[in-house]
Amino acid sequence: MDKSNNPLVTVGIPVFNGEKYIRKAIDSMLAQTFSNFNCIISDNGSTDQTEMICKEYEKKDERITYVKHKKNLGPDFNFRFVLSKSKSKYFVWLAYDDYWESTFLEKNIIILEGNHKVVGSIGIVKFFGIKDFHIKKNIVFKIKNKMKRGSNDQHEKYIHVRPVSGIYEKKVSTYLRFDQASFVYGLFRTEKLQNRMVSADQTGWDLLLILNILKDGDLHVIDEILLYRFVSGVHSGVTYFGSYKKKIISFTELIFPGKILFIWCVNNVGKKFVVKNLDWFVLLLLYGWLQILKEAFTKILKN
Repeated sequence: MDKSNNPLVTVGIPVFNGEKYIRKAIDSMLAQTFSNFNCIISDNGSTDQTEMICKEYEKKDERITYVKHKKNLGPDFNFRFVLSKSKSKYFVWLAYDDYWESTFLEKNIIILEGNHKVVGSIGIVKFFGIKDFHIKKNIVFKIKNKMKRGSNDQHEKYIHVRPVSGIYEKKVSTYLRFDQASFVYGLFRTEKLQNRMVSADQTGWDLLLILNILKDGDLHVIDEILLYRFVSGVHSGVTYFGSYKKKIISFTELIFPGKILFIWCVNNVGKKFVVKNLDWFVLLLLYGWLQILKEAFTKILKN
């Protein structure tokens, strides 16, 4: 089997200052039962020991290519860079702080090879990191659950990823209300993913990418844990105002939370679809305003 010149899969690892976790991610990749892949690591100007670690692996395995950029050019550049370098039939992003079961590639390839209607495949995803991590079952969570049309008992185990098939509008509605985007770390048909890529420098880009690639086919979930996703406390402190100050979101996004998703649905699915799902967009807007008010009161109390 020609592992270096004719890989069936390209693994893309975008990284910035990942010295604490990247060894485990790479080790899980090298432990795969399916070996016909190459790996491109794109280092977005790391200032820690990431370069040393990656070069160490690059010397040990010819399938690994490490590229260091002089400065941090943002997540959109890094995600697009590894995807653009792929010439293989299939592509998968591996986050530098996540890791796979040894059969991740093998089992997902079997699905994609056996069903051309499926554009992406993944296994059940388990989160780790924050002790006893769970989805907070507050009032907003309960309201969202009641508003998730078409959910049923057989999907209750799919907390972070969900299989969808059939009519495009129905698939979009399901994932819109599912409101989880871990599926971007599944195995995809490379050409389809390259054609449907969206800017990763915008909020909710991962969900938008899922909705966009659903135009080309269905999403499959293998009924076993194959991916472990790291959850840190880093994003728990991110606020709407903080995101606005860092230019992560625009002023209109601050005033109208969910604006990008709303406009995308109008342009890509249609006004009738938006009207049918208006309750969901209103909920996202109200939830955003609630968070903004909470941030404002917290700041007042501190002062």
